[in-house]
Amino acid sequence: MKDNELIVYRAENKYFDKLYPHIEKEFPPEERKSLAHYKHLLENTPYELILLCRKNFGDNNLGENHLNDINSNNDNLSENRLINKNLDHNANISNKDNLCRYYNQTIFDDDNNQIIGFSLVYLLEDMHILWGDYLAILDGYKNKGYGSFVYNSLTSLFESDNYKIRGMFFEVETPSGDPMQQRRINLYERLGAKRILDNYILPTPYDGLNMYFYYMPFYSHKLNADTIKNSIRTVHNSIHFDIKHLDSLYNQYSESIKTIDFKL
Repeated sequence: MKDNELIVYRAENKYFDKLYPHIEKEFPPEERKSLAHYKHLLENTPYELILLCRKNFGDNNLGENHLNDINSNNDNLSENRLINKNLDHNANISNKDNLCRYYNQTIFDDDNNQIIGFSLVYLLEDMHILWGDYLAILDGYKNKGYGSFVYNSLTSLFESDNYKIRGMFFEVETPSGDPMQQRRINLYERLGAKRILDNYILPTPYDGLNMYFYYMPFYSHKLNADTIKNSIRTVHNSIHFDIKHLDSLYNQYSESIKTIDFKL
């Protein structure tokens, strides 16, 4: 798929209900919030939903019309024609049942753009920094470079003539033998992210998870230790407002936070 067939934009919160099952699929209960919690963040904080879409994919009458055709006994209908006309050639769709399942799971925005990925980000407006909380590329489109496309597009979504984004923070799982964990690290480092903490702790309801903490600078600048500390405290108090032991977790690694001078 060519870049000019894709669009990334700051979306309305109404799409999140249909996307939440992907978070449930990817994360165990202790590492995710409830649907109601995420909706509270989207509605009341600088937490935003970013969509990655195939532009105007729905213009080919995908969805109900094709489902009706597929489920009918029309011998003149060529399944291959449907697949070749409307779907990513790399999508894994081999028969009528799989094709129907694919159509039923496809999500469109109001402009008939097919949603193939999404991100959740927190804007630290006063610090000119983004916090990348979550990125998902939907099944059938993974491992094709779309994650990089989303991250490379984020700055333009938030910047204006008078406002520039300095960089973005990420929480990254420490490798434990799962190839996907190392792939995520490789993605962030290819994008220019630098590991700034090895002993960061992600707040969870009953304790915390040891993680790496990364920062991706968008241009050369000095990132003060106080800015890193304030960013972590601000995001934790906002996203993890339901967790009571934030201070004790933060105190375990706060002394490791140092000023860093990024040169690009």
